[in-house]
Amino acid sequence: MMTGFFYGQTHSLFLPVFPDPSSARGGVTGKSIIDVYDHYDFLGIWEDIREKVGEEEVFFIIDNAKTHLPFRRWLRRQGITLMETSGPKGFYYFGRVNGG
Repeated sequence: MMTGFFYGQTHSLFLPVFPDPSSARGGVTGKSIIDVYDHYDFLGIWEDIREKVGEEEVFFIIDNAKTHLPFRRWLRRQGITLMETSGPKGFYYFGRVNGG
């Protein structure tokens, strides 16, 4: 599985998410996703983008996959506000990294 984000032409990062060896079925889990975003300093990158573009809020989108539930909880614990909206194939969560 790949995950990533981009902002304009100056900021982007695509990350491989590897299967979680402790998973019952050996697949990607919420822990796998959190480990990757934490390892690559996701919050620091978003803060850098926010500062460089001069915006108080930066948005990103995640879907309603079951593996994203722990990730959404982790984001909330990091101070990220999530807003739910419905899309053509389910719910999407728009994340907002709030300014300091």
